[in-house]
Amino acid sequence: MSLKTGDWEWSLWDKLVLKIGNCTLSDFLDYFEETYGLEVNMITYGPAMIFAFWTPQKKLRLRKKMNMTQLIHEIAKKQIPLNTTELHFDVTCVDMETDEDVDLPPIVLEF
Repeated sequence: MSLKTGDWEWSLWDKLVLKIGNCTLSDFLDYFEETYGLEVNMITYGPAMIFAFWTPQKKLRLRKKMNMTQLIHEIAKKQIPLNTTELHFDVTCVDMETDEDVDLPPIVLEF
C-alpha cells in the first residue's frame, strides 16, 4: 500500500499503534489526515460503529468533541475500566489524493 508517508506493507498479524492518548474524535480524524493523508470513513469498536461519514452533522458536531472512551460509553454502552491503557478499533479510510480505499490493520490507540 502506498501512503503519504511512503509505501507500507503489513500482514494479518500487524497492528497500527497510535500513541496519541485518549484523544477526541476530531483529533483522531485529524491525525489520520495529517499523518497518513487518509480520510476516515468509519470507525468501529467491536460491533459498535463509533463514527461513520454519513453521521448527521448535528450528532457529528457533538461527537467530535468527545474523547474516544466517552464515545464508546455513549454509543456502545460499554464502560471502559479505569486501568485501561489501550483501545482497539477497526478503521476504514480512503486516500485523500486518489479517493481509493485503503486497507488498514487493526488500530490500537494507546494512552
